[in-house]
Amino acid sequence: MLRDAVIQLKTYGYRLDCDTEATASIEQRRGLKINKLKLRLIAGRRLPDAHGYDLLRLAESEADESQLQLQIYTWDGFLAELERIVD
Repeated sequence: MLRDAVIQLKTYGYRLDCDTEATASIEQRRGLKINKLKLRLIAGRRLPDAHGYDLLRLAESEADESQLQLQIYTWDGFLAELERIVD
């Protein structure tokens, strides 16, 4: 399921990065300005063991070979990162 989610997210990111008409349409409809696209995937609340985190790191490193930056978090990890940034 993680690999499918990474592929889906990369497909969306690639479309936004390459399809200027689609990007302009989204920007206009949503009132956004898409610049320096970063992809973030939230992979569940928390993982049961270290092996799960190893799988996240592997999926993230495979995605790094593309031009799009992909970050994979658990929900708890994402909240911790937001708290770190705010503090």
